[in-house]
Amino acid sequence: MFLDFNAVIPELNIFQVFGVMGFLIYILVFLAQQMGHICGNGIMYPATKIVAASMVLTSLTDAFNLASALIQSSYIFIGMIGLVLRGFKSKKLQSLRPIEPDAIRT
Repeated sequence: MFLDFNAVIPELNIFQVFGVMGFLIYILVFLAQQMGHICGNGIMYPATKIVAASMVLTSLTDAFNLASALIQSSYIFIGMIGLVLRGFKSKKLQSLRPIEPDAIRT
């Protein structure tokens, strides 16, 4: 059984295009993380997961699937938690950083 992409692509609507773009972001970001180009502990990884999940969730307005909607909503929620925690961690580390002698003005 072979999928004829030439027959499928002209029939895609905007929601399906969004879903495919979200899928591509998921796959490319995961590949970049596995290849060491993106740090899984950085801000870029959860931010792109949120974008991808939002795009796939948007595509579900055309053809709803409860399980997929729950997964995408969870990715968005957990990604937001990660970004917030990284923001607090970053601010905490900045406040704990020692003051350099050159930075002190007398």
